[in-house]
Amino acid sequence: MRYHSRVPFIAGLALLVCTLLSCDNTLFEREISEGVIEYKVSFPFYDQESIMAGMLPDKATLEFKEDRFVSQVSSGIAFRTTLIGNNTERTIDQVLQLLSKRFYTSMTERDVMAFNSSMPEMTLIYTNETDTVAGYKCKKAIAIFNDISRPEIELYYTDDIGLKDPNWHTPYAEIPGVLLRYEMEQYNMRMRLEAISVEKIIIPEERFKIQENFEEVAPERMQYELQQILETFDI
Repeated sequence: MRYHSRVPFIAGLALLVCTLLSCDNTLFEREISEGVIEYKVSFPFYDQESIMAGMLPDKATLEFKEDRFVSQVSSGIAFRTTLIGNNTERTIDQVLQLLSKRFYTSMTERDVMAFNSSMPEMTLIYTNETDTVAGYKCKKAIAIFNDISRPEIELYYTDDIGLKDPNWHTPYAEIPGVLLRYEMEQYNMRMRLEAISVEKIIIPEERFKIQENFEEVAPERMQYELQQILETFDI
């Protein structure tokens, strides 16, 4: 009798396991190859009392589809910069929208590497530490600058998001996973990004195309425009 009384319990447990394994959002099936990550953006070394602080970007998104991505940082409707990348072909289209300015430039791997060569030199150190960011287990690395006056950067990355070679175009090219908590430094400005959500959705092909009302400029012109924008914040 005791044996038979446990049958409903065992059957119910088996049904629960089967249900979990069949769900799209199951804990047992973490890796996704298409979706969108939303990041909170902050500027840890910028004076938040400055009258310009409210104009700084406060959010970013990374849309991805196997070996392609669209990375966007924006501040309201006035400022938006977008990277449209193909990680297999090693190409980047950079798009800038600032009020009436609407520019884009197309960069090869050589163009990207030339731009990154102006970044502060650093060494990456991998650790055994982990943390959970936006529901994903992340490994920790530390970026230490050759210029010891620059604070080190903690990098948290995950293996459970299937974007191919996600960091080739960044100073963190050797990091083998998608960054979910990290910092970037350009033109003496330090920007911190932390993922707050990861959503599995279908990314339309139109997202990987440049709108027709943008003017094409040389990569040097694009970097000049971005530098002028950041210098207005008087960092």
